[in-house]
Amino acid sequence: MCNDINYLYLKDHKVFAGLAKEQLYEVLKHAKFSRKRKSDIIRLSENEKPKLYFLIKGKVKIVETDRMSNSLIKAVEKEGSVFGNFVKNDAVNNYEYAQSLSNETVYFYINYQDFNTLCGAIPRLSLNLFESISEKLKKSEVRYSHLAFKDVKTRLVYFFKFWASEEGKQEGNSIVIQNYLTHSDIAEIISTCRQTVTSILNDLKSNGFISYSRKEIVISNIARLDTAA
Repeated sequence: MCNDINYLYLKDHKVFAGLAKEQLYEVLKHAKFSRKRKSDIIRLSENEKPKLYFLIKGKVKIVETDRMSNSLIKAVEKEGSVFGNFVKNDAVNNYEYAQSLSNETVYFYINYQDFNTLCGAIPRLSLNLFESISEKLKKSEVRYSHLAFKDVKTRLVYFFKFWASEEGKQEGNSIVIQNYLTHSDIAEIISTCRQTVTSILNDLKSNGFISYSRKEIVISNIARLDTAA
């Protein structure tokens, strides 16, 4: 029964889309499933062998911390995404981990070598993974471009627009986003300090661009938000 449930989890993940039933069960032989509660940590840098993690349910933030305890949120991953240290790099001393942002986070992982072997036997896997990684790279390129060329307020506005396009729900003329990030999280994503994020958010709220609470963010007019940048 457990294996059948895991099969359904695997079947619904986009990296395994289009695989035949027997191919999915072959993947299951190498997959380890796990659950985390909110704020639980998945340690990425301490793994002896590189692993690929496939998110089934919930959201996680990928955090990198250096020796001086400076941290950066590299990405927020949601259902259907893949993450992890694809190759081991002993030259990089930074510590990297994923932290659950949801009440329940379900994922499975496969050792990189095992996944590489599976790709040799199931070529469709390589194509699916390539498409998923390409999508992540495009998002990263846009983010780093904003970091290089945009001021903090513009980066914050662009971040809200991106968040709205990814997860926002249309309610009348407004877009509503379920909020699971703190001011500190947002600051780490756009590379600034929490106090700056709080100040800009208060300005956006007072000028009617957004309504912000711990539970949700409401953007009354997404086109008008551009004028705040």
